[in-house]
Amino acid sequence: MKFNLNDFLELDTTALLAVNGGSDCGGGYSPPSNSSPSNGGPSTPHGGGGSGSVSGGGGSGGGYCSGASDGKTIYANTYYKGGGKNSISTNAGGGACGTIPGKNGLQAIPDTAEEKTEPAYANQRDFSPIYGDNFGNEACAATSLLNEISEQYTAETGKALTQEQITSAMDAAVASGNIDSTKAYVNSWEGAANDMASAVGLEGSFTYTYNPSEATATIYAVNTDSNEYGYAKHFVNGIGNGQYYDPWSGQTGNISDLEFATSGLGNTRDLVYTQR
Repeated sequence: MKFNLNDFLELDTTALLAVNGGSDCGGGYSPPSNSSPSNGGPSTPHGGGGSGSVSGGGGSGGGYCSGASDGKTIYANTYYKGGGKNSISTNAGGGACGTIPGKNGLQAIPDTAEEKTEPAYANQRDFSPIYGDNFGNEACAATSLLNEISEQYTAETGKALTQEQITSAMDAAVASGNIDSTKAYVNSWEGAANDMASAVGLEGSFTYTYNPSEATATIYAVNTDSNEYGYAKHFVNGIGNGQYYDPWSGQTGNISDLEFATSGLGNTRDLVYTQR
């Protein structure tokens, strides 16, 4: 297929309950009014077609450029005198583009735009069919934690968790007792995180930290009804860029709009992930 170099562009998520993660984070919760649906980030197209060539022109230049067989790279002929963005104008004429970088002075133009895989985010009531409605209605903390494990999984593997993996992760934390099987209390943040991580195949481990600045995974404790004691009533997880994912509504919102808990462990539950 013929193409012209001038058209080629280089693409340059009670007190005890609040502390441990069990809270009445069900139907009484309403997210901030400015929450918006959770849309994945935009996917950018892969570059490059297959092999092909185009005749060079202009002055005494000539020659042509070819797409590499990987379908992602185009090698620019340094002797091509067509004046395009990726051509180099010389007085020499002729010469064919190759498919091996560094050969004959050829300049490799890599595909710099890669499609980004977004993490899978679970919603707490997804677990109601397995553990019952009470579990699903109360599992905001457990699900927010699982969503942090999902983010780490995607960061390491470039893949999103499958529904089977999500279920296996929650099953592992419930089976160990680190998450209560009836009320969904998180009895151990660190223990539950490591149960989930192991279930999905992560080789690293999580450690609970009381220093939020060290955290690589952050769950936010929210005081949704401004109760005078300041305990957490709901949990959401940070997803970066100053935003959070709400496992009750399935929506994202701005962390700055949240009213945080002030009692118990405070406004965050923080973990550090260490790769082995």
